[in-house]
Amino acid sequence: MENKQVEFENFREYHFVLLGYSEFKDVYAKFNENLKFYRIASLGKAETVEIIYDVPENTLTEAGIIISTVKESGKRYLRVKKISLLEGELKRPTQTYILGRLDDNEEPSDYSMQLSQTIENAFTTQFTIDVDDVVKKVEPKIEIDISNDRYKLICGSGYRAELVYEKATYKDIKTKKTVEREGVTLRLPIEPCKESDELLKLVERKIVELAPYNLTRFEIAQKLLYPKIVEEEEDVQDNQDDE
Repeated sequence: MENKQVEFENFREYHFVLLGYSEFKDVYAKFNENLKFYRIASLGKAETVEIIYDVPENTLTEAGIIISTVKESGKRYLRVKKISLLEGELKRPTQTYILGRLDDNEEPSDYSMQLSQTIENAFTTQFTIDVDDVVKKVEPKIEIDISNDRYKLICGSGYRAELVYEKATYKDIKTKKTVEREGVTLRLPIEPCKESDELLKLVERKIVELAPYNLTRFEIAQKLLYPKIVEEEEDVQDNQDDE
């Protein structure tokens, strides 16, 4: 694996679903119409394949730890996400760590030590399990194939963001169940700023074709591939909150 130093992603993704019979061309037109001090530049098309890993008992994902490989433009990366399991306003931003590039014949379990160290450093609480031993047993669980058209949003202030139209296929690797979805993603700088706030307000107030679906790729996959399980878990959580 190249570049073993852990890096942080410098953007935050906001996912939206296209409503009804809406088309992306209508969304693009509204961005173009309302962003008076921006230039929209095409970045072309891209194909991304993300594979999410876990042990059979789903020990890691149930703790909010998402190990995945992401392949794009011929380059494959090993990534760890720490997602918040809280709901609503209590939900904390996702933390993403990039461990470096992988060869096609390498798997996350080959780097269990680096992964376990990254995971343990991301949490303030002490683990009661041997994280390294768990990581050694991970296997591919979910595949997400994304075909997208990307656009750079360039503001005169120097601000940069990305608008992405995507067609995604979510697949359970074991059962072969697949679900397809079209959507739009805004990739905004991770540091808060007024330009990012303005873009999110624009979507909320002007672009009725989009509905927020602000979950990680893993959470979206869970809701689409295993809706009954997710609903049961949400019912249990609601009952606990009512007690």
